[in-house]
Amino acid sequence: MIKVETTFPYLGSRDYIHGTSILAGFVDALEQQGHRDITVKRLKLQRPAKTNGRLALTTDPLDEAQAAGANCTFQATVGTTVWRGLYAETGAPVQQRLAVAYPVTDVVAERFGGHCTIAPQNRGDLIRALIEANKRFHELSLERRAGAVRFGYLESWRVPPAGTAFSGALDAKNLIMRKTEDGYMTINRLTYTAAGVGGSLTLCFNVTEAAGTP
Repeated sequence: MIKVETTFPYLGSRDYIHGTSILAGFVDALEQQGHRDITVKRLKLQRPAKTNGRLALTTDPLDEAQAAGANCTFQATVGTTVWRGLYAETGAPVQQRLAVAYPVTDVVAERFGGHCTIAPQNRGDLIRALIEANKRFHELSLERRAGAVRFGYLESWRVPPAGTAFSGALDAKNLIMRKTEDGYMTINRLTYTAAGVGGSLTLCFNVTEAAGTP
């Protein structure tokens, strides 16, 4: 069992802990225990977290009640070993606010997918760039009809080394788009490539249309 009391910052003007910070926290916790070659099978954001809390990781099954009440659940493999985790806020205050400049340029979007250039300086930058790029594809696809664009879950990502840095293309292909009561649910497959660096992952986003849109 791995347990970590978190010190996550707020990103930009947000008043909640961003999913990218939680994902990085799970990966870092595994690596600090000597684990490498991590593949994230699923990170699911279940409810927003306003405060810091506790990351817990185990190779045993999760307690169903604890998992259901968590802000976020996590599953990954390290070799043949399956790790399961959860993040639950405890009310511990957020002490920092981090200004973030997203290395995302040349964005072209169509029907929730698209392509752009990303230039992360490290893995944390890469995680934030992937989510931000997908968010921009959604916002541009809906133009002024986008109210809130929320990160729902991530699947099937082979985690690169912490020092990964590159400049290259990112492409997003929309696999599923379903109308919901107040907007859309989408699933995109993202692929990024550069000299010697490449990867792919699946992202689910939930979009709430702006009030008053037809």
